[in-house]
Amino acid sequence: MDGEKQAFPTLRPGGSVVSSRSRQFIDEILGALNEGARDVLIDMRDVSFISKAAVVGIVEISEQLESEGGVLALANLRGVVRNLISLRRSSRTLKIFDSLSEARSFLRKRIQERALEESQVQEEAEEEKEESIERLDKVIEFLAAEESEEVEPEAPLEEEREEEVEPEAPLPTAEELAQGTFAILSACGA
Repeated sequence: MDGEKQAFPTLRPGGSVVSSRSRQFIDEILGALNEGARDVLIDMRDVSFISKAAVVGIVEISEQLESEGGVLALANLRGVVRNLISLRRSSRTLKIFDSLSEARSFLRKRIQERALEESQVQEEAEEEKEESIERLDKVIEFLAAEESEEVEPEAPLEEEREEEVEPEAPLPTAEELAQGTFAILSACGA
């Protein structure tokens, strides 16, 4: 890893990235991500060959990063390595640059855009929160005003008035039911 202090780590593998070196290379990228990086720059200038496994790993990490709003950028691809990545790359999520400065410029701009987007989202959330509080305050004021006012119920219009219904007779008690049952049974000759 390059000693550069930036918002994104810069990895600089060298030689042939094959076999166990492929796994180590992918682990270096994952290590940077596990430390909280959202964007990763890989300077490929010293890589003379790269295995298919390493290319597949790069593509998969790039796709995952993009789905989370991040970027995996490759710079200084040379000869065979450029051809292998171009031929085998099945994803358009890889950002490939001719130079390290071009890649850094792109990532800085992307980080600024993302910060602006996040700031706007945060501002919108704050505005929505304030609007919700204002609406709740109005509801509370309305309810408080209704509680303090004595509102007389309105008399129904002539058409809406229902005929008065006479109250029903009270239900018989258990003792009355028993006497009635006994009287019925006696009348039946039981």
